[in-house]
Amino acid sequence: MSPEEKREQKAKVLLEYQETQEEIATLEVKAKRIGLEISKFGQWMQRSPATHIYRKEQEQYGLPIETIPWETLEAMKDSGKHFELADKLRQACRRLADLEEQKKQLHLQ
Repeated sequence: MSPEEKREQKAKVLLEYQETQEEIATLEVKAKRIGLEISKFGQWMQRSPATHIYRKEQEQYGLPIETIPWETLEAMKDSGKHFELADKLRQACRRLADLEEQKKQLHLQ
């Protein structure tokens, strides 16, 4: 492999490593945001379900209610997407570990 090809390979690995780190950070932020909204719902269910666990089409029975924020409902909408998000995060972590190994082989650490 020529010196130019080695430089290109090193640059490619470093760029992919950086992009993968950014992807992981983005996925983690998304997962934490979803988890926070789901936790909120769980806390309401434990502490004050009569007040907080309510949809517009349900009867109020003369009691005070607070509608669930859209973000919370959206976070709880499709649990299958949460499993997909976690899987994407695992894939990215695996890819990062592989890139870490490539960096070592290229003496980039």
